[in-house]
Amino acid sequence: NHACVLNSDRSVTCWWSNLSGQVDRTDTGDDILGPRVAEQNVDEVFAVDSLTCVNRADGRGTTCWGSPFEPLGNEYPMSYEEDDEVPRAIAQSFGSTTILSWDEYGDGGSSWCVVTEENGELYDGTPAPAGRPVCSVARSGERPQTLERHNVTVLSTRDNLTCGLDDTGVFCLGWNVVGSLGDGLEDHGHRCRHPGGTEYDCSVAPVSVELPQRPIDVEVGHSFACAALIDDSIHCWGSNYGGNLGNGTDQHSPIPVRVELPTAS
Repeated sequence: NHACVLNSDRSVTCWWSNLSGQVDRTDTGDDILGPRVAEQNVDEVFAVDSLTCVNRADGRGTTCWGSPFEPLGNEYPMSYEEDDEVPRAIAQSFGSTTILSWDEYGDGGSSWCVVTEENGELYDGTPAPAGRPVCSVARSGERPQTLERHNVTVLSTRDNLTCGLDDTGVFCLGWNVVGSLGDGLEDHGHRCRHPGGTEYDCSVAPVSVELPQRPIDVEVGHSFACAALIDDSIHCWGSNYGGNLGNGTDQHSPIPVRVELPTAS
């Protein structure tokens, strides 16, 4: 619901919805219809729903502002400084922000992932091995875990679901709402509690998603995910509210189904 660009002078310009201050921290609430400079001296910028994050060009880490967001125990706007001993992230390798999700309910219960350039630790002492995703599953009752996955090239997180791509294929972890983990199973041996009290099947370890061809990308939506395959096909799984899965039905699917793309005339 907002957009940002990184300019040639290393400034960041953002516009559109500013309900949570994701465009302009000093003018929260009103939509910003024209571009407005939001930050200077930046290497990278990521705009995700009501959150904006930048990796700063001065080597002083990652700064985020916008939606109430405390996955690493920080007030917002969140800023890691060089002397805080927080490892700098390599977010550009994943096409998404360093911390890949946000606190939807404002109670600190986010799903998120962090990848670091060098061996280090998170705020709570959790080890963060260089180049390995460290992920937390929302309201699982478990500490963040280093994923036993190597050569990860894509990570995508939204709400309570994370999916990624490595040299073995697509994997997912998090809540299994209407089959959103994509492996066809109904019970993964763990329960995650919604703030309203409802419990959902979930997995704190990554599960593999079987696809008919080699995947080249994966993206997560609201309780569903889609993968692009080497044969130019798209396969999706999970929630099909509103036709998310693109297969001409409104039925949820716990395994990937092919998107019915229009053929060239």
